[in-house]
Amino acid sequence: MRLLGKRVNGGFEDIKKEIRYVDIKKQIVKPHVKDVYLFSTYVAGLFYRDMSVVHNHLDEGDILYLKREPENQYDKNAIMVTTEDGYVLGYIPKKENSLSQRLLDAGKYLYAIVDEFLEDSNKLDIDLYLSYRDVMENTNEVVSMLIENPSTYKSKM
Repeated sequence: MRLLGKRVNGGFEDIKKEIRYVDIKKQIVKPHVKDVYLFSTYVAGLFYRDMSVVHNHLDEGDILYLKREPENQYDKNAIMVTTEDGYVLGYIPKKENSLSQRLLDAGKYLYAIVDEFLEDSNKLDIDLYLSYRDVMENTNEVVSMLIENPSTYKSKM
């Protein structure tokens, strides 16, 4: 953690800025033209993160990954927003995370694209997407099943 001074009542108060990485290997997807746009929002909690870690490395159009954090003491539906290397930027706002939480808990793949990042004002707007990857994996599973047991398909004709 890095300490930064914040002006409070004419003095300075130390604010701890968190540096945190998580494993996101299972969340990584590549955008596809058939991905479904869900909604636009912002990343909550940027003020508490050490944004110098991503300074000059986070641009409009960059992909961000979403990871559930059910053990979060403030929000049982918490969804972390991370960079490609797993650096935690913040969270989907609590008032907007119930749909995303349900999709992630159901095994769906979600990701975000940076819409606008204003580092000076700690503002990060993102667009959330449901990945086509889930559809492809389910299709591949069905195809594999049919190859292994072709009579399953023929019996339904």
